[in-house]
Amino acid sequence: MSQLPIYVQYLSAISTPIIALMVAMIAFAQWRTARQRMILDLFQRRMDLIDLVSRVASTIVIEGALRIEEVDGFLRATRGDKFLFGPKVTTYLSETYKRLVDLHATENVMARAQGEERKQLSEKYLAIRNEVIRFHETFHTLVVPYVRMNQKLRWVDQYL
Repeated sequence: MSQLPIYVQYLSAISTPIIALMVAMIAFAQWRTARQRMILDLFQRRMDLIDLVSRVASTIVIEGALRIEEVDGFLRATRGDKFLFGPKVTTYLSETYKRLVDLHATENVMARAQGEERKQLSEKYLAIRNEVIRFHETFHTLVVPYVRMNQKLRWVDQYL
């Protein structure tokens, strides 16, 4: 029976744990990459929704007159907000949608109103419009925590 040299026996004994450790490091690196990709995808979906909602709100404010297509566009843009943001953002977007509907209804009624009723509707219209104008400031304050990319580079990331 031939006996292998001692160094070959040691190498074969520690090669299995070394290979297992390397496989574990590769698996961890793949998990980390997948997690970072998920964070980036979630960030992108949130930014797409923010961009779409902001664009619709800007159009409404810039054009002055409110069209039902813009209100519908706002509703469509906010369809997935419950899955991407917390309750404060969802509630604010829902309230803004109600303001837009109210603004549209007030605009339509105001066109046919006369005298004191028209003055009251005009005041209501301006109050709602001012709330819609403040949309960007309030909305962006609410969504900042959700789009902040604040992952820290940890010691593990430096070596993988």
